[in-house]
Amino acid sequence: MKKNVVLLGCSNLLGMHHAFRQVFQHTQSDAYETETYLEDDYAKYTNLAVAGGGNALIKWRLFDFLEHEIPDYVYLQFSGLVRRDFYFDKESIENFELEPTTSKKHLYIPGGNHVHEKNAKSFIHRLQNASYNFYDDNTNNWHSLQDIFSAVTVLDKLKIKHNWSIYYDPINPPTENTKMEGIIAKWPAFIDHSNKLSSPLNYAIDSGVDVPDGVHFDYDTFLKYLENNKSKIHLNFDDK
Repeated sequence: MKKNVVLLGCSNLLGMHHAFRQVFQHTQSDAYETETYLEDDYAKYTNLAVAGGGNALIKWRLFDFLEHEIPDYVYLQFSGLVRRDFYFDKESIENFELEPTTSKKHLYIPGGNHVHEKNAKSFIHRLQNASYNFYDDNTNNWHSLQDIFSAVTVLDKLKIKHNWSIYYDPINPPTENTKMEGIIAKWPAFIDHSNKLSSPLNYAIDSGVDVPDGVHFDYDTFLKYLENNKSKIHLNFDDK
């Protein structure tokens, strides 16, 4: 039976289902393909990563997927703690002025690092302005940590094999840009770390990889990151 593999994250995970396939199936595919779905004789990969997405969006997309389908394995690569996303029923909003991400029933607005818009008139810009404190990069940390807890816990309760990470380490942000993504002194006790992996951006920088924008690592680096963490990742094709 085919493995059903789902990935969720922000822009750092776009296209990275190819890296999972390469490491765990020893089958190389075009790392630059942009499709979000890939299927072969042994597995189907659904990549639900969204550029700019925050941890609420990752949680919502996971729950919406689980409403209709139970995968064999899920990888959650959480995003900046400061990001604040929005979530609506499709039918509740007409003439929306931004290009959203959607599921069968819902519309998502990614909450990447938002720039304050003075004299905002549109609904979405007023909503974004109200959701960020532009004098404090940690204003949304507590919301994000709750989102991480919810996403990890539902996978545990449903007994779905999974791993998770944050693209950067919020206790030790490796760049100035990630310091603006949210910093915490310690992890809250309610989040289970049993299936947590180290942060790929920290891995990249510790490995001497150049990260020009301070945020994004490349495909080859993520490939090496998966190889380095392979023994901890609960994806196995030996029983196919």
